[in-house]
Amino acid sequence: MIRSMTGFGGARREESGLRVQVDLRSVNNRFFDFQTRLPRELAFLEGEIMERCKTRLGRGRVNAMIALERAAEARGPQLDPGVLNAYLDLAARLEREHGFTERGSVAEFLALPELLSAPEAEPERELLQQVVMGALDEAIDAMLAMKEREGEALAAELKGRVDTVTAALGRVESALPEARDALQTNLQTRLNDLLGDVALDPQRLAQEVAILVDRSDITEETVRLRSHLEQFRAALDGGGEVAAYGWCRCRTPFLLGPGVSRGRDRGGRDPV
Repeated sequence: MIRSMTGFGGARREESGLRVQVDLRSVNNRFFDFQTRLPRELAFLEGEIMERCKTRLGRGRVNAMIALERAAEARGPQLDPGVLNAYLDLAARLEREHGFTERGSVAEFLALPELLSAPEAEPERELLQQVVMGALDEAIDAMLAMKEREGEALAAELKGRVDTVTAALGRVESALPEARDALQTNLQTRLNDLLGDVALDPQRLAQEVAILVDRSDITEETVRLRSHLEQFRAALDGGGEVAAYGWCRCRTPFLLGPGVSRGRDRGGRDPV
């Protein structure tokens, strides 16, 4: 199955207080051209994101937009249970050994050193990489599915047109022998009418008529066109983006153009 060069894919993933949205768009391009918009926090993943897209998509102008949100609980400071328990044990000891009767307010506890801390940077980077790359793979899967659906429709349309041209070519080939005989008879009649009583070598005249008929013959063009049609269909059956982009955009004019244009030109120069 061939794949279209245009497509869209999106995915959203939530994990450990992180929400990541990935949107991918792809349009025609002979090579791989990658553009991305992502938050500063994900800048360290830009190279890996580009390589993943290049490996799985092959080529095209790909635009990736990635958004990152944090859940409210993930954005705030985190309580260290170990430090809190140590402070509570110390407060209980002060009560027992020194007669303290109040442990203080919540606000006073929150002001204690090292009770609250921010998440460590390295573990968060690993989590970000896991969530973002997972969402990216899902978005690429969605894009490839869309490319295949569109490619299937394009292939059906192109095969239908190839069938139409092939059928017309068959009618032309069937008519060629009769057309050559009619052309030769018509030329002979017209030359006889033009020459009148002028005496010419009959053998020489027949030779000239045969040359004119041969110049108008399109057998070579029909053979070439049939070969090109078969190659074009084989390219469609081969699948991949090469068929959708390379053959249809680059090789189609070569495969279909010469036979059709030269056959038309020959017909335009028909001496009858």
